[in-house]
Amino acid sequence: MAATIEEAGVAANDLQSQVKPFAETLKCAAYAAQGGRKTLQIGHLIETFGVENVAIISCEHGLGTISSRIDERFVFRAGDRQGLRDGYKWAGDKGFTTRDKWVCVDGGSRALNWINHDIFMGAQKALEGVIEGKSKQALDASFRKYSSYVTKEQDLNSQQMWWRTGYECEQLLDAFIKLGSNMYWTFWEDQTSISQYVKGVPWIPETPGKGALTAVKGAFDFVFRLTPCRIKDEATGELRDSVAATFRNPPGNNENYAKVRDDWDGGVKVPDRIDDFNLADFANLITKTTKGATKQ
Repeated sequence: MAATIEEAGVAANDLQSQVKPFAETLKCAAYAAQGGRKTLQIGHLIETFGVENVAIISCEHGLGTISSRIDERFVFRAGDRQGLRDGYKWAGDKGFTTRDKWVCVDGGSRALNWINHDIFMGAQKALEGVIEGKSKQALDASFRKYSSYVTKEQDLNSQQMWWRTGYECEQLLDAFIKLGSNMYWTFWEDQTSISQYVKGVPWIPETPGKGALTAVKGAFDFVFRLTPCRIKDEATGELRDSVAATFRNPPGNNENYAKVRDDWDGGVKVPDRIDDFNLADFANLITKTTKGATKQ
């Protein structure tokens, strides 16, 4: 059943006297097709909580939709895996380590694919060196560590390489969690692989392999898919374009992967679907604050 943030907020207010102060950080991941307004949600965070409280690590160089709202002092642009590491350090050095701050990684699919690329490219270079007759110890230091994936038959142990991808994705996400701020990551959408050449529902965040997807599922409290919807504008009465966030599928429907935590102390029951979705309003719903109340 679809609901608006405001409707869900009524239930939150009814529970207000029962709940303990919110003492956790929010960890949210959205996935959608291109043009799915994933990045726009960062703009909502800026409007509500203040530009100085929202750090953006841009992995896709696609901040055009919120260009009028950002402050370049709080934007870090990463172009590869080392850039992502540098962005992580930058966020920590900037003080984005508390519950009133947000760290947003725009381009999570690309960021995780950098990890996969490094592992597979490094292993391929190591294999080429071994085939040329070099010992593993004599390989270039930049990819020597990947020689462990080269088998005695001068082939690559791809199973271990995929495992390593998932493990390193898990380590990356865990590091961001330990920053101590709220976090929001955006992902492209993909369908589940059913067989080698066949894909189907549920829709899932695009990640490099099952291990990386498992890492995403474990790292975030809320994983939701954004899809287009039409909303009646209260001021004009006309329909306008917006997005809906799906947190649960209807009974008997397996179209979208989603994850929801409903175990906060005295917590709010998150609606199955929220039309006209606004991440800042959603954050205030979960933490049971009034819109704008935490703006610095």
